[in-house]
Amino acid sequence: MSVKKRTLNNSNKRVKSAKKVTKRDSDTPYSAWLEDYRDTFSMRVKPISSSFITRLSKELVKWSVSSDSALTLGKFYIMKGILKKTFYKWVKKYPEMTDAHSVAMQIIGIRREEGALTRKLEPSTVKHTMPLYCEDIRELEVWRSKLKENENSHVAPSVIVLDSIPNSPLVPKKK
Repeated sequence: MSVKKRTLNNSNKRVKSAKKVTKRDSDTPYSAWLEDYRDTFSMRVKPISSSFITRLSKELVKWSVSSDSALTLGKFYIMKGILKKTFYKWVKKYPEMTDAHSVAMQIIGIRREEGALTRKLEPSTVKHTMPLYCEDIRELEVWRSKLKENENSHVAPSVIVLDSIPNSPLVPKKK
């Protein structure tokens, strides 16, 4: 980081300014930067450009398709040194990331479902988290909860009255 120097009270003394200028870790011209993020591995502020977003989107889809260990999306952004809130901010802000995120979630959902069906993954754990990865399963769970809600709201207490059973030679008298 470089520090700007300024003069104080027209004297020849130089003092360090409190304002520090952040040096960015890129050769990208400033005008091409979209925003900055802090890399969690190096703890440096890095610029992002539209080409960075495009490359990250492609890497996300490629990783979700080719990596058998791609079972949660969090693994991807952690491996890239990106915070969760930053990653999801980009997913909301950039259409390329939105599309890549959607495709990756579908692929991961399919892998998780197949893993549960073949017992490579614990089915009960997968069942509870599948609505996060698959829109169809999320809609099915919403439908089930509404059905259960309606079922519970229409149930009224029932009173059943049984008349006494007449004595019969087949049924002995109670003593």
